[in-house]
Amino acid sequence: MTMIRPRIRYWPSALAAALALSACQQDPAAVADELASANQALPALPESIPLAAGVPEGPVRLAPAADALPAAKPIPYARVADARDSYGYIDRAAAFSDAIGDAPPDYAWEDDDGSEPWGWEAQDDSAYFVEPIDGGYRNYYYAAGSGSPYLVSDPWYSYGYDDDRLVVVYDNYGRALPYDRWPRNDYATRYYQRGGNLYRASRARDRRAVYAARWQDRRQDIAADRIRWNQTREREPQWRDYHAQRRDRIADHWRDERALRVAETQRFDTWRARDFRGDRPALVAAANDDRRRSALIAQRAEAERRYVQRQAQLAAARRTAVEQQRQAVVERRQDVREQQRAAAVQAQQSRQQAEARQQQVAARQQQAQVRQQQLKAQQAQAEQRRAQTVARQQVQQRQAQVAQQRARAEAQQQTRAQAQQKAVAARQAQVRERADAQQRQRAAAQQAQVRQQALQRREQAQQRQSQARDRQAAQAATRQQAVARQQAQARQEEAAQAQQARAQAQQARAQAQQARAQAQQARAQAQQARVAQARQARAERPQPQGERPAPVRARPEARKPRPEVVDRR
Repeated sequence: MTMIRPRIRYWPSALAAALALSACQQDPAAVADELASANQALPALPESIPLAAGVPEGPVRLAPAADALPAAKPIPYARVADARDSYGYIDRAAAFSDAIGDAPPDYAWEDDDGSEPWGWEAQDDSAYFVEPIDGGYRNYYYAAGSGSPYLVSDPWYSYGYDDDRLVVVYDNYGRALPYDRWPRNDYATRYYQRGGNLYRASRARDRRAVYAARWQDRRQDIAADRIRWNQTREREPQWRDYHAQRRDRIADHWRDERALRVAETQRFDTWRARDFRGDRPALVAAANDDRRRSALIAQRAEAERRYVQRQAQLAAARRTAVEQQRQAVVERRQDVREQQRAAAVQAQQSRQQAEARQQQVAARQQQAQVRQQQLKAQQAQAEQRRAQTVARQQVQQRQAQVAQQRARAEAQQQTRAQAQQKAVAARQAQVRERADAQQRQRAAAQQAQVRQQALQRREQAQQRQSQARDRQAAQAATRQQAVARQQAQARQEEAAQAQQARAQAQQARAQAQQARAQAQQARAQAQQARVAQARQARAERPQPQGERPAPVRARPEARKPRPEVVDRR
């Protein structure tokens, strides 16, 4: 499915103000036509907003940690159908990241939590967002036409998604983990929901430029994930084989995007070499014969030219609005002065009429003096009083003039004092600004040192874990050897005991045979003793004369038994 990239149209407030001011004395229909024609004359904003020069205000505000993100319904788990395709999700994100390289972000926007995510958009409508968190950065990768990420990575794990399901988890080096080693928390669910919210906010919020100095400070940290993934891909056979089968197709897909981003990086480095002074260099294609590459870069350069033209038109509109406002103020001041002059003319005419009436009265009084001499003294007194009144009025007028001159002098002196105060305040503001800049530089250096220390601590922790696993393996091998030695010794002892038992049995049989032989010998000796006694008794008994004793036949001696030979081997 092909997704049409939305273009956010910004209504220039300065132009609206200028047209609103001029509308005070114009027909409403004419004002509407002027608004419509001005809107049509301005080109649409490019997808990439040029970087902003200058120093950003305030430190970088971090995005919420995983525990602080809103909870959501647990995402279901699934498995990749073919285990050889487990590296498909991270390989796709790594290819997108390699194509972008060190090119600066296309735009930024302010999120609800006050953080400022950065965005890159490829020509195929793929998107890549980055937001800073405690300990590093969280990255979101989107396929063309999709409002949900297919990969989200933080400094510890990367999570691959497919069809609203979690299908694979990688460690911080990019190695696929077996299912039984997946982290058993809801971070994957919260990251997936956060990725959808960021995509919608990037389309609905006002996009703004990224400060060039801030990108320079953070570009190496963001590139660390890309470098670590590429190193792991070369070491892991399964990932290396997966990527090798698709290397040519990936290179063909990202060739134009890579060329554009390389040109963007070269332009940024050239501007950085000038300490970001002056305008950004023009976007120029590298010297080659690839027309597609040159056309793509020319297209981006033309979009930026239209953007600059639009900004110039907005600035001209703002100047027009200011000029019209100044003219309106001047006209109002002229009207006030004309009204004051008209009032002065009327007052003068009134005084002249009064003087004419007074002269007529004086003439009548002079005529009446002839008729009424008694009123001369009163008239003289009245004239004297009038003279005194006029004198007092003249004195008051002179005093008023002196007071006005004094007020003008005081106003001029106060104006000079205010100008001096403003100059002092401006110098103090410059001093504070330089101090703030130095403080921000020190803060940035401290943040970089903190990030380096955090990375060293993680590496040390991983090294300690590896050493602990090695010690456990060595202890397990030692225990197995000890068990084997004990079993062999037990078998030897059992064999020795069996051999000793056989020897004792043979010795017992030999002793029994010897006892039988001794008993037979004793019986034979007893028999011999009895025979000897019988012979002696017969020899001692008297025999008749002439008779010879009958010879006594000796019994054959009992046969001595042969001893049994005992095998003592």
